[in-house]
Amino acid sequence: MKKMSKESRIIVLLVMLAAVIFPLFLDHGNNYIFQILGKCVIYSMCAISLNLLMGYTGQFSLGHGAFFMVGAYTFGISTVIHHVSPWLALVLAVIVCYMVGYVLGFAGCKFSAIYLAMITLGFSKVLTLVVTNEVWLTKGTNGISGIPKFSFWGYKLNTFSFYFFALACLIVMLYLYYNMVNSATGRAFKAVRGKPIAAATMGVNVNRYKLLVFAISSAMAGFAGALYASMLTYISPTSFSSVSISLIIMTIVGGCGTLFGPVIGACILTILPEFLRGAGTYIDGMYGVLALVTILFMPAGIMGGLVALRKMVAEKSPFGKAMDKGKGAAK
Repeated sequence: MKKMSKESRIIVLLVMLAAVIFPLFLDHGNNYIFQILGKCVIYSMCAISLNLLMGYTGQFSLGHGAFFMVGAYTFGISTVIHHVSPWLALVLAVIVCYMVGYVLGFAGCKFSAIYLAMITLGFSKVLTLVVTNEVWLTKGTNGISGIPKFSFWGYKLNTFSFYFFALACLIVMLYLYYNMVNSATGRAFKAVRGKPIAAATMGVNVNRYKLLVFAISSAMAGFAGALYASMLTYISPTSFSSVSISLIIMTIVGGCGTLFGPVIGACILTILPEFLRGAGTYIDGMYGVLALVTILFMPAGIMGGLVALRKMVAEKSPFGKAMDKGKGAAK
């Protein structure tokens, strides 16, 4: 990921302002709308975490939703059963997911990407069985209800205010994510993905960076899971039944290896089902078709397609050519 130009920064700033200003004109008491917007933000965080794994080290997770689930259940169990503060429970969810990711990564990062993918898939299946059957801990299929919302100085966040809190968290996450992938660590991530043997020859500890990015990615998904649990105030095993597949499609459709691609993919695949409620069981098939069309016609995803379109327009427009000549003369 290259550093953003001045023009790109202006566009990003305008999009962020739109995300802040537009909801202010909606009905503040409409919990349905703001819950959908909150899900867009939370799934964006989770898709970003998977993109960090897939787009920058070439690792693949078929069960990334499991870390989302671990974060949510850690938050729910801590706050409801053990009466821990939501803020402390949020930190605990991040730490637990980081540790779980570290252990699984340690087991799978020494091998090829397919082994890690199978390990995460297996972990996802085992976790679902544990959450469903260990009623004493997770309340089984009945789920955990009464999960508290976050509060600031006594003010408990409602669905409307929670959206802005989650949006602020997403912006901070994007900022940290952008700086990380453009740092020396991020360049090591890219080297591990592109040419791991050459990277190892140059002194890059390939396994160490694979393990690091997997643990960080798991912690990010756990953070999103904790916010998800607090927003809905109720979680059950069915709440996470198809999250892993959805996250993969979000990342691919939006643009794997791009900054805002996962956010675009997450928003599309969160809002789209609301317009396709009449499709019933065909929705999953539509997701598959969407992913297939994206791979065939836009291999770099929607974000990659927009970037390519922008370059093509700039090259063909007289203004764009004049800018190119100006840059050439300056050189």
